[in-house]
Parts: sequence; C-alpha cells; structure tokens
Amino acid sequence: DKRHSPMTTNLVRSAIDEYFNVLQEKGGRQAEIHFFGGEPFFVPDVVRFAVNYARLQGTARGFDVSFEVITNGLFNQRQVEWIASSFDTVILSLDGPADIQNLHRPAMNGKPSFDQVAKNAHYLSLSDVELVLRSCITDETVDRMPEIAEWMAQEFSPASVCFESLVPSPRSVESHLLPPDPWKFALNF
Repeated sequence: DKRHSPMTTNLVRSAIDEYFNVLQEKGGRQAEIHFFGGEPFFVPDVVRFAVNYARLQGTARGFDVSFEVITNGLFNQRQVEWIASSFDTVILSLDGPADIQNLHRPAMNGKPSFDQVAKNAHYLSLSDVELVLRSCITDETVDRMPEIAEWMAQEFSPASVCFESLVPSPRSVESHLLPPDPWKFALNF
C-alpha cells in the first residue's frame, strides 16, 4: 500500500533540492527540516540520509539548517546518541510516569514502553538538543496534569511541556481511552 510506504531517498533528495531552490529564490538563508507523521525512526536510514543530505546541500548553498523531529522515543542507545548530535529540537511523546505511559503507549509488541522512552528522554535532556515533552491527556489523566508537569520538570528539565487532548481513533477507542472533559482540561492546564 503506497499510502503507508516510507519515502525513498530519491524523493527525499528531490524534496530537499526543491525546498532549497524555493528558499534561494526568495532570498532565505534559514532552512528548517521537520520530521513527523507516524514514527520517523521506523525508517532510520531515510532520516539519516535526509539529515546528511540537507546538511551538505545547506552548506553548499550557504543556508543555516535546523532539524526537528516528533518521535515516540523508542530507539536504542546508538540511535539516541545520533539524534542528540544531529537534531536541534526533539518533541518526544511521553504521557507521564510509568503507569500512564504504559497504558497510553505500549510498544508495538504490547510490552511496556516507559523504561526505554524515559531512558532516552534522560539522555536527550542532558544533551544540547531542545527537548519538548508532549503528553496526550485522557479522561483518566486530566486531573493528574499538574502532577505530570511537575514530574516532567523535575525528572527531565525539558525546554517545554506540551499537553494535548486525546483525539479519538479506532485504536484509542479499542483501548477504552477517551478524551478529557474540556472544562477539566482547561482548569488543569
């Protein structure tokens, strides 16, 4: 199914070339490359190619290039080290302490995800990357928002914490996760 196939390196190259051409025509000097939509690191070779190619082309054209990624944080030590050295901003989905994270975001194999995500969040928090923690709030966690924010600030010292209300999907409904009451969300925000 082509809708779910990863970008090829040829498409990445063409997209970056075209983006830089547009920037150059408009007299821009700052290029921003964002990785999002699904989990970018399911195809780490494509992401590495994109970063390296954009960095080379940016240097050749005199652009300052910054890189941002939205990720679930489920990657190994070698990969987190590369991410910390290659990205300017990492927006990491971490819904809260272990009980919340493991309920909301189990790994694809159904096992708990908290330990790996927290380990990577710690590593990133000690690096030069701007770490933004993104928490999805449900009806079960809306009253814990102050606790979640305090825990995140103390545990990881992120640049910011982003609370987002759950948008129902077939998978969230199947897991009995429901959006928070908007009033409670606003009060706890």
